[in-house]
Amino acid sequence: MTRARVLADYVAGGTTAAEFDHMDGVTSNVQTQLNAKAPLASPTFTGNFTSVGIDDNADATAITIKSDETVGVRNTDPTPHNGVGIHIGDGSTSTASLAIEDDEKQWDVYVNGGMVLRNTTASRDMLSLAEESGDVTVNTGNLVIGTAGKGITFSSTNTPAQSAGTGTHNTLDDYEEGTWTPSLGGSTTYNTQTGHYTRIGRLVVASLYMGITSIGSGSARNIYGLPFTSGSATGTMSVSWWNDLASNVNYMAGYTYGMSYITMYANSTPTKSYGTINIFEDGTYLQGTCTYIVG
Repeated sequence: MTRARVLADYVAGGTTAAEFDHMDGVTSNVQTQLNAKAPLASPTFTGNFTSVGIDDNADATAITIKSDETVGVRNTDPTPHNGVGIHIGDGSTSTASLAIEDDEKQWDVYVNGGMVLRNTTASRDMLSLAEESGDVTVNTGNLVIGTAGKGITFSSTNTPAQSAGTGTHNTLDDYEEGTWTPSLGGSTTYNTQTGHYTRIGRLVVASLYMGITSIGSGSARNIYGLPFTSGSATGTMSVSWWNDLASNVNYMAGYTYGMSYITMYANSTPTKSYGTINIFEDGTYLQGTCTYIVG
């Protein structure tokens, strides 16, 4: 009976003054005792437990929180390592996973002889880290370096060891394959005009095959259009095949140095110096490869 009910009965004449005083004291004492009652220090619930935001249907310990704030999921005795306080799995099963998902996609991170990142929606492993060797495997797709000038460094420092000379750089920060168009410039016309290149770091290997219909006002010695400008180290052009040159030659080669074209040189007779005779004319064919370092 509440104090309000007792008071109402007293006013209506159903309770005497002595009874009212007695009930008033009892209800006040009861409320005081309830207010002073400390919460249970270690409450234990048996069976399923449900509250707002929590629905526990486990039949064994699923989550453990220790006094050092280490949290174990499927681990009743999690041990912190290097400050890491969340442990999933206890090592007694072959896999332990962390699932991250939205309405349409699910990704899993799990341990199975190493760490694996899996696109569960697409049913394929994307990235693997081997436990013993430490090898990283990109199972699907490419490894993309998203910042220009960054790449793969082949030692713990940026100064590689060498048996001779001085190493200054060991980060592979560029790789590219493509095509380029060799040209004599001017009004030259061609019946074939193709070029391919591969760039690894600063090294470029550019091949060409060119057939001239009419040289017009084009150069008789220079081949323009290199895919990258050469640096301060001289690049060289080797010729593997030619036909119908402008001059008889005893040898022929080319070079590039701080420029975006190749200059050919040749001599018609044996000599101690390079020659500057004309190479190209109407009907000339040339095939070769230029190797050089970019600036």
